[in-house]
Amino acid sequence: MTTEEFSIIELEDDKIVNNKRFSISRPGLYPSEASVKYTIDGRTLISGKCMRASWYRNMKIPVPDSAGPGLMMKAYLGKWDETGTVEKWKELGIWLANNVKFFNPKYFLSGELDAILKDPASDKKIGVEMKTFYGYNANREICGAKRDQIPGKPKDSHFMQAALYAYEYKDTLDEYRLYYLERGDGHRVEFRVGFTENSDGTHQCWHEQIPCKYWGCFREGKVMHPYTIEDIYNRYDVLLKHIKNKQLPPKDFSSNWTEDKVEWMRCHNMLGKTKYEAWKKNPTKNKVGDWQCSYCEYKSQCDQDEITETMKDI
Repeated sequence: MTTEEFSIIELEDDKIVNNKRFSISRPGLYPSEASVKYTIDGRTLISGKCMRASWYRNMKIPVPDSAGPGLMMKAYLGKWDETGTVEKWKELGIWLANNVKFFNPKYFLSGELDAILKDPASDKKIGVEMKTFYGYNANREICGAKRDQIPGKPKDSHFMQAALYAYEYKDTLDEYRLYYLERGDGHRVEFRVGFTENSDGTHQCWHEQIPCKYWGCFREGKVMHPYTIEDIYNRYDVLLKHIKNKQLPPKDFSSNWTEDKVEWMRCHNMLGKTKYEAWKKNPTKNKVGDWQCSYCEYKSQCDQDEITETMKDI
């Protein structure tokens, strides 16, 4: 007689997936859903969260492509790392608060600051958004590349989330930072995140690397982004109108770029050499597109809606 082997992992995976399946998300918008539309050299670009995906969530459209246990486990690891890091900050005596809730009623925007720390030398209050990462590509982007002299920079979606918190707490906190922890060997880097007021009253977003020993490539000074805080809030305004009117927003991203966009992105250092050369060799087999589509839980719903919208124009 044989009996089925008891597996802790199988039980964990089942619980992770079922918890996600039965959860009910609250209505409203999140800082993690921030996005922005801007122009570089005459081409309109969009960064951050897909507006259509946020619309689906708020309209309570069933999730057809729910994330598997592997991807969801990464989210759990991120939360566990955050909890452990906060405990470390408490031991260092720099902790003031964590998991601080906030709400902006104008945009129905609710979020949570990961932590608030104090600088022991100056007693400055510093807000912190913590993120984890793993893998060669993420490390190259966030920590920088020494050989190619590419300075480290935050991921766009993470940066916009931190920039919103910095703006929301501009009268309460002295500084805001984005803190990255690598899940493999535990190396860490920090960015200072902020904004500068323009002559027209808008606030230009910027980030700045904070010196440490883990940078692949470090470059002093602020790096200005091609958009303002107001540009980010404007996208929330547009999303709210689509939700109110129950109108499907345009598709922000594509899993298959046109030849023109591939060449433009490569020319502007927004597409890696390896992916570009593979696409050049066989564009049909090695399609290049936005990573947001690959990880989207609403991809099949979006694809179907895109077909429907196209049929309307025929």
